[in-house]
Amino acid sequence: MARKKKRGCLGMILGIGMSVAVVVVLGMVGTYGLKWKRSYEKRNEIPYQKVNLKETNPAQKYYYESLSEKDKVVYQEILQGVLDGNGEIYLHSADAKKNNQLFQFVLNDYPEIFWCDGRGKTTIYQKGTESYSVLNPEYQYGQEERERKQKEIDAITQEVLDGAPKDGAEYEKIQYVYEYVINHTDYREGASDNQNIYSVLVNGESVCAGYARTTQYLLERLNVFCTYVTGTAKRPESSEEVPHAWNLVSCGEDYYYVDTTWGDPVYLEEVDTNIVYDYLCISEEELFQTHKPDDVIALPKCTAKDANYYVLNGMYYETYEKDTILAKMKESIQNKQSQVVFKFANEAVYAEAKEPMLEEMVKEAAEYLGKLYQLSRVKYSYKYEEILHKISIFWSYEKSVFMCYNRERRRRSTMYKILIVEDDMMIAKTLSSHLEKWDYEVRYVKDFKNVMNDFLEFDPQLVLMDIILPLFNGFHWCTEIRKIAKTPIVFLSSASDNMNIVMAMNMGGDDFIEKPFDLNVVTAKVQAMLRRAYSFQGNLNVLEHQGLLLNLNDGIVSYKEKKTELTKNEFKILQVLMEHAGKIVTREELMTALWESDAFVDDNTLTVNVTRLRRKLAELAAVEFIKTKKGIGYIIET
Repeated sequence: MARKKKRGCLGMILGIGMSVAVVVVLGMVGTYGLKWKRSYEKRNEIPYQKVNLKETNPAQKYYYESLSEKDKVVYQEILQGVLDGNGEIYLHSADAKKNNQLFQFVLNDYPEIFWCDGRGKTTIYQKGTESYSVLNPEYQYGQEERERKQKEIDAITQEVLDGAPKDGAEYEKIQYVYEYVINHTDYREGASDNQNIYSVLVNGESVCAGYARTTQYLLERLNVFCTYVTGTAKRPESSEEVPHAWNLVSCGEDYYYVDTTWGDPVYLEEVDTNIVYDYLCISEEELFQTHKPDDVIALPKCTAKDANYYVLNGMYYETYEKDTILAKMKESIQNKQSQVVFKFANEAVYAEAKEPMLEEMVKEAAEYLGKLYQLSRVKYSYKYEEILHKISIFWSYEKSVFMCYNRERRRRSTMYKILIVEDDMMIAKTLSSHLEKWDYEVRYVKDFKNVMNDFLEFDPQLVLMDIILPLFNGFHWCTEIRKIAKTPIVFLSSASDNMNIVMAMNMGGDDFIEKPFDLNVVTAKVQAMLRRAYSFQGNLNVLEHQGLLLNLNDGIVSYKEKKTELTKNEFKILQVLMEHAGKIVTREELMTALWESDAFVDDNTLTVNVTRLRRKLAELAAVEFIKTKKGIGYIIET
C-alpha cells in the first residue's frame, strides 16, 4: 500500500509537472501566435502619412478653409509629405481627381514650397474593405540644392522686408511689393524655375505664376492677406484666352484683385512705359473684362474701389468736368511730372471726355507749359486705352532737360561742316540756306581754280560735289580730295546716266543725288551719310568694347558665344555708354538720350532699365560691365 501510495504521489508530482509544462507550452504558443499576428498586421497596415505640422498652421490659408473636414485631413497629409520631401505620400482618399486638386490647393496656399510645381502621379489601391491612394510628387531639386536655394531666397527676402514700410497701412505694403516685383523682374516665358518664387527673387525673370506666388509670399510675410488665383486672361487686342495667375488681397475691410504681371510694362510689351497701376487693387468689374477665374473655389466679391491706385491718388473721375481735368493737367505741369493719368469710371464718361481732352485741352495745357517755363517749343504725347477707360499724357517740359536736349542737338549738328562745290550759284545758295536751317555750317566754292584751298581751309565733314564744273570736273576734285582725306563725298548732277554714276562711285564718291532734287531728300541723304560716317564710328554697324559687341542694326548684344536681344531703352543706354567708354555719363545725359528717341522716362524708370540691362549682360558673363558712379551716373571703364 505504501509503495502504491508513493507511486501515486510521484505520479501526482509528474502529472502536475506535466500539466504545468503543457500550460507553459500552450502559453508560449499563444504568446508567439499573438506576436506573429501583430507583426503580420503591422506589415500589412497602410502607412498613411503622419501629420505633425508644428511650424505651419493651414487654418489661416484660403484654400484650406474652403474644404470639408474629410478633405482637410488629406490636404494636411499632402502638405506634410511635400514638406518632408517624401516620394510616396499615403492618403486617406481614393479619389484621384480630388487628390490632385488638393495637391494644387496646397501649393496655392504655400508659395514657399518652391521645390514642387504640382506635377505628380496618384495611384488608387484597395486593401480589404479599405480604399486609399498614393501620391508621387515630382520634385525639381534634391535636398542639397533645395537647401542652397532656400538660403538665397531667405537672404533676398530679408532685404525686401527690411525696405518695406514697417508700420504702414496694408495698401502701402501691397504697393511696395507690387512695385518691387515689377522693378526686379523681367517677364520671360523661357525663364528657368519660372513657376516659383526663386525665379523672381533670385533669377529676376519669370512668368505669371512666379509673379503671383512671389507677391503672395512677400505680402504674407508683411502680415497682409494674399492668396493665389488661377484662371484665364486675354489681352485687349486679342481674343485668345490663355492660362494665367494673379492674386486676391485684403486691404482694409475689403477684398481686391492684384495682377503684378499685368503691371509690368515688359509683359505688356510697352518697354518705354513706367509701372502700370491699373492692376493694383482693382475691382472684379474692371478685372473681369480681361480675366476669368477658374471655377474651383468660391471667391469673395471684389466690388470696393476705395483702395484703387487711381482713386487714392486723385486720378479717378466718375463724371466729366472740363475745368477739373484742365486744372489737373496744369497741376501736373506745375509739379514737373513726366505724365498725368486720367482714369474714368465707365465707358460713357470716358467717351464724353476723350475728344475734348485730346483735341482742345491738351493743347491748352501745352501752351501753359511753354509760357510757364519760357520754352519756345513744347514736346508732348498722349495715349488712350479704350478698355481701361484711361487717358495718359506725357510732358517734355523740364527746363534743365529740355535745354540740355536743345543744346545737345545744336552741338551735334553744328559740329558738321558741309562744303558745296556747285557752279550754279542759285543752287549753291539755295542748298546752303536750307542746310543752315538744320544747324549745319555750310560754305560754297566761288573760285573753281582753288577748290582744294577751300577744302583745306574749311576742313568739312561732308562735300556736295557737282560733276560738270569750270576747268576741272567733279571727278578730278574727288580724286584730289581722296589723296589726303576720307571725307564723305556726295555727287549732285543732272548727268545721271549709269556711266556717270559708276564713275562717281569708282572715283571715291559715297552717294549720288540726281538733279533736279528735292531739298528734303538732300537733307535725309546728308543726315544718313553723316550718321554712318561719324555717329557710328565710321561705317561700322557694330560697337565693340572688351569683347562685347552691340549690333546697331538689330539691337542684339553678344559676348563670346552668347547673345541676347535688348529693348529700345536698354539698347540706347548701352549705345551711349559704349560711345563714351572711359567717361562718366550722367543720369541726366542718359535721360536726355532716351527722350530724344521719344522714350518718356523718369529717374526711376532709368534705374529699372539700367538694372535690367546689367542683368542681361551678366547672363552673357559680362559681369560689372557697367559700373555706377554714386551720385553722378554710369561708366564703362577702359
